[in-house]
Amino acid sequence: KNVKEQAMYCVIHGGLSRELRKKSMDYLTSLPFDGYAIGGSLGKDSGELMELLDWMMPLLNENVEGGGDSGGSGGDDNDDDNDNNNAPTTPVDRRSKPRHLLGIADEPSILGAVKNGIDTMDSCYPTRIARHGTLLTRKGKIHIKSGKHSKAYGVPIDEECGCSTCQRYDRAYLWH
Repeated sequence: KNVKEQAMYCVIHGGLSRELRKKSMDYLTSLPFDGYAIGGSLGKDSGELMELLDWMMPLLNENVEGGGDSGGSGGDDNDDDNDNNNAPTTPVDRRSKPRHLLGIADEPSILGAVKNGIDTMDSCYPTRIARHGTLLTRKGKIHIKSGKHSKAYGVPIDEECGCSTCQRYDRAYLWH
């Protein structure tokens, strides 16, 4: 158990190769990680990413036979350790662990990832568009630099949001 209560995720790699992704996924999910991250080359566009997730996410929803709870990759370099044919196996419940997608850069990819069952992701997209005055709300995008917000005193950013920014600042404040 990590004394700092930090989760340890593996990163499933393999580019767009289904064979390499499957090998990476099968091996890494057999180890006692707290969650699974999907990284590496995810395609040249959102379409290729969605194809990859459409194929990959059902596999992450399967229970499979895996290695025991051996603690991962510590140990010696004995050649016998590489022969897993006789290793005891215990079922791995892939469904019970969170899935994180690395490096998402556009709105269609974020929406598609969530629809495919991704729990968390890191993305430059919200920060990048915020630098240019775009806010994301439940009702869509707000272009806060537009003059119509300059005198929108008392008009919340998102009426349903409980975050500190939406609770403390109105659209006119952010326009300024």
